[in-house]
Amino acid sequence: MRPVKIPDGMKRAYQVALKAHWTVRYTKKSHLKWTSPSGVVVFTPGTPSEYHSDKNSVALLRRNGLEV
Repeated sequence: MRPVKIPDGMKRAYQVALKAHWTVRYTKKSHLKWTSPSGVVVFTPGTPSEYHSDKNSVALLRRNGLEV
Protein backbone atom coordinates (compact mmCIF):
# COMPACT_ATOMS: atom_id res chain seq x y z
CA MET A 1 0.00 0.00 0.00
CA ARG A 2 1.39 3.39 -0.96
CA PRO A 3 1.46 6.28 1.53
CA VAL A 4 -1.45 8.71 1.40
CA LYS A 5 -0.58 12.19 0.05
CA ILE A 6 -3.20 14.59 1.35
CA PRO A 7 -3.93 17.82 -0.56
CA ASP A 8 -2.77 20.90 1.37
CA GLY A 9 -6.29 22.22 1.98
CA MET A 10 -7.36 18.95 3.61
CA LYS A 11 -4.44 18.25 5.95
CA ARG A 12 -6.30 19.48 9.04
CA ALA A 13 -9.30 17.28 8.18
CA TYR A 14 -6.92 14.33 7.73
CA GLN A 15 -5.34 14.88 11.16
CA VAL A 16 -8.77 15.17 12.81
CA ALA A 17 -9.96 12.05 11.00
CA LEU A 18 -7.02 9.99 12.22
CA LYS A 19 -7.60 11.12 15.81
CA ALA A 20 -11.27 10.14 15.44
CA HIS A 21 -10.21 6.65 14.21
CA TRP A 22 -11.24 7.13 10.57
CA THR A 23 -9.23 5.31 7.90
CA VAL A 24 -8.05 7.04 4.73
CA ARG A 25 -6.93 5.01 1.71
CA TYR A 26 -6.33 5.55 -1.99
CA THR A 27 -8.67 3.96 -4.52
CA LYS A 28 -7.38 2.47 -7.76
CA LYS A 29 -8.26 5.76 -9.50
CA SER A 30 -6.28 7.87 -6.95
CA HIS A 31 -9.29 9.21 -5.07
CA LEU A 32 -9.30 9.19 -1.29
CA LYS A 33 -11.67 6.83 0.51
CA TRP A 34 -12.50 8.06 4.02
CA THR A 35 -14.18 5.47 6.26
CA SER A 36 -15.61 6.38 9.66
CA PRO A 37 -15.59 3.98 12.61
CA SER A 38 -19.36 3.56 12.14
CA GLY A 39 -18.89 2.50 8.51
CA VAL A 40 -19.79 5.71 6.66
CA VAL A 41 -17.72 5.95 3.46
CA VAL A 42 -16.86 9.26 1.75
CA PHE A 43 -14.87 9.62 -1.49
CA THR A 44 -12.92 12.80 -2.24
CA PRO A 45 -10.51 13.69 -5.06
CA GLY A 46 -6.90 12.76 -4.43
CA THR A 47 -5.69 15.63 -6.59
CA PRO A 48 -8.04 18.62 -6.41
CA SER A 49 -8.59 20.42 -9.69
CA GLU A 50 -9.42 23.83 -8.27
CA TYR A 51 -9.37 25.92 -5.11
CA HIS A 52 -12.95 25.10 -4.10
CA SER A 53 -12.44 21.37 -4.37
CA ASP A 54 -10.72 21.10 -0.97
CA LYS A 55 -13.39 23.20 0.72
CA ASN A 56 -16.16 21.13 -0.85
CA SER A 57 -14.47 17.91 0.25
CA VAL A 58 -14.11 19.14 3.85
CA ALA A 59 -17.78 20.19 3.84
CA LEU A 60 -18.74 16.72 2.59
CA LEU A 61 -16.76 15.11 5.41
CA ARG A 62 -18.48 17.39 7.95
CA ARG A 63 -21.91 16.41 6.62
CA ASN A 64 -20.94 12.80 7.12
CA GLY A 65 -19.89 13.13 10.75
CA LEU A 66 -16.29 14.33 10.88
CA GLU A 67 -15.95 17.10 13.48
CA VAL A 68 -13.52 19.42 11.65
